[in-house]
Amino acid sequence: MRLLFAKKNAVLPLNIMLALLCYFFSLVTTNSGVQAFSFSFRTAAVTQTKCTANTSCSLRASVDGDSPANTILPLSFSRRSFLISSGFVGIFPIVASAEESSRPPKVLVLGGTGLVGSEIVRQLRAKNVDVIATSRDGRQGTQQLDVTTPGIDVAKEVEKLSQGCQSVISTIGAIPYTTSLTDTEAANIQSINAASGLAAVGAKAAGVKHFVFISNAPEVKALMTENPALLNFLQPYAKGKALSEAFIQMSFGQEKGLSYTLVKPTFIFGGESFGLTPPRVNKSYGELIETILSLGPFRAAANILPGIIGIAFEPPVSAEAVAGAAIAGAFSDESLVFDTHDRIINAAN
Repeated sequence: MRLLFAKKNAVLPLNIMLALLCYFFSLVTTNSGVQAFSFSFRTAAVTQTKCTANTSCSLRASVDGDSPANTILPLSFSRRSFLISSGFVGIFPIVASAEESSRPPKVLVLGGTGLVGSEIVRQLRAKNVDVIATSRDGRQGTQQLDVTTPGIDVAKEVEKLSQGCQSVISTIGAIPYTTSLTDTEAANIQSINAASGLAAVGAKAAGVKHFVFISNAPEVKALMTENPALLNFLQPYAKGKALSEAFIQMSFGQEKGLSYTLVKPTFIFGGESFGLTPPRVNKSYGELIETILSLGPFRAAANILPGIIGIAFEPPVSAEAVAGAAIAGAFSDESLVFDTHDRIINAAN
């Protein structure tokens, strides 16, 4: 933003002008009070009000003559503090933009209309977070992003979508609905589940600080990778998830100021109805099963029973809890892994 004077071609950067105002403000300080100023960027009109010496004044700027920005820049009365806080002690003044400081956090949710994605969007909006959501076909006011489109550059598309975002949360994923996959179907399943890794590359290029991925539990991953013959139809799913995790950790786990979160539930329940494609248990029944399997004897059985039987005894997690854990990760400055029922619940709370 720039502040324009009436004189033609007389243009000064806003931060310099604010510092000059602060400096002038300090010069007119008296024992009885101090003059406070407000101005409009469109008219450059300056008005003044009286403030008592032991109270706080503030500078409120309105952009292009519209309503004032939400952020008020506090101005103290000491001449020295004005010079220091405005950055005048040095070569050039450093004053934060009111527009930037008042900007709400912004999050991109990839797959924002699914069971978990829609719940993430709902919870973020309840927290007054600015949300951009995607879906395969752009339904429900979302941005269209179909990662199976031939020739699509997922990284570039996400880089454009995530401009100005603090975090990206990806719920993109697909599980086979049949045990007999064609080569094309297997390739699509793998590419869908690997797309979040490519999205992480694009998000990093856009300046995103945090990346969250809804993956699968380590025991589920181990079951699939250790039994390739028995669960051959799940191999594209497992490989895609593993690729995404690797790219996410590589992109957001090696530089200061960047972080990732992996949320790894076993089975997610939610919604109002049961389903087979994808497999889904409704909320009321899922809560009952979660309560039962959280009891001590079932927890002990889950720890000692092998393979898929032990996994079946682990309590499922609600879509609300998975969404809450994902949001916790989206605003964390450290990399996190929520890979058990209890860790997901604790993160959500």
